[in-house]
Amino acid sequence: MPDSFFVTFLTSLLVQNVSRLLNNPMDIFDLPYYRVSKLFLSMIGQWPDQNPNVRLFSLCFVTSLTTSIIITEILLLYSSKGDFEFMADAIAGISLMSTLSIKCHACYFGGNKIKNLLNKIEDEWKLWKTKEEITIMKKYAKEGRLYSIGYIIYIYTTVILSFSISFLPKIVDLILPLNESRPLQHVIMNEYFVDPQEYFYPIYFHMTLTIMIGITCFLANDTIFLVFTSHVCGLFATVGYRLEHLLKENNYEKMSPNRRRKECIRSVVLLIGAHKRAVELVFADIMESYFSLPSLLITGMNIICLSVSLLRVAELMGKSAEVFKFAAFTLAQLFHVYCISFVGQRIIDHSSDIYFKAYSGLWYDAPMIVRKMILFIIRRSLRPSNLTAGKIFVFCLETFSMVVQTSTSYFMVLSSMQ
Repeated sequence: MPDSFFVTFLTSLLVQNVSRLLNNPMDIFDLPYYRVSKLFLSMIGQWPDQNPNVRLFSLCFVTSLTTSIIITEILLLYSSKGDFEFMADAIAGISLMSTLSIKCHACYFGGNKIKNLLNKIEDEWKLWKTKEEITIMKKYAKEGRLYSIGYIIYIYTTVILSFSISFLPKIVDLILPLNESRPLQHVIMNEYFVDPQEYFYPIYFHMTLTIMIGITCFLANDTIFLVFTSHVCGLFATVGYRLEHLLKENNYEKMSPNRRRKECIRSVVLLIGAHKRAVELVFADIMESYFSLPSLLITGMNIICLSVSLLRVAELMGKSAEVFKFAAFTLAQLFHVYCISFVGQRIIDHSSDIYFKAYSGLWYDAPMIVRKMILFIIRRSLRPSNLTAGKIFVFCLETFSMVVQTSTSYFMVLSSMQ
């Protein structure tokens, strides 16, 4: 009965989303650049324009599912009686479910900030007028969509392969049969205080449903992050292009000195405003405040999960087919950390490029007042924009290296303890 209720609810939610799309065909977020992110946030009931009751119910539903798995992992930790194998699996399961829950709560409690960011993106598309500016923004919007689709495919593929490993004993029984059937393997180890083989399918369904919904929340949060960062990079690239071509276009040489001075000042004022908006998107209680604290918590969870996963891979290597599950889990976590670090590095690089683009232009032919105005942008670009995790970690490739090194260090410590 509860299952049918949830199916009916999710079906009605999908119908509402489709009807809203048909009734608002000109919504900018129905364009291909943002459709994937909007779809995933709508699927988990966390698109800012959705009904508040639907958003609250979705949060409670996901929280109840992830909490139920965390409880079984805590029970496993309690009943392990010091067995390192069970303790390691329980800690990895708790960290994974906590990460999925944090992502969902971040979407819910950051709903106003997401809406604010989306409104700013919509406003930016209205501000850029020239063909070159729009082309650059479209290029980066397409890149954000491409990154999102690739990210989704990789994560879902990894999760589905991990699920399929549970039935590997059945496949092996068909190829190399024994006198008795090999026991089926669960996706993650937990404690239900029932026979795990007798109740394999109900337990498997519970874990699969929870992980798939949790992963969808995870992807919804990360895809909107990729969209926002690509948009910011597009803003920086557009400002850089305009600085580089400040006096190379618009036929300034054919204008009178007075008009040329006014046009230069107008162009630079617009550039300063665009650069300020790009910096504010990163810093001014928008992206930074939304992603900072959840990212700090998730980075800590990633280090724990990576350490334990590496330990389980080392233990099971050559002994059990279950090693493939933990290897896939490890690679998925590394891929996640790398993607977040990579897009953070892009923001740093694009904001730093403003300095070089400004010097590549014909600034020396501009009026003196224009040169002084350009200095405002140059000085600000000397301090690159970045996103942080709780003001502790800066998202960049160096952070990715640090997370991997820290996880490896903890893995070595756990190995020596064992």
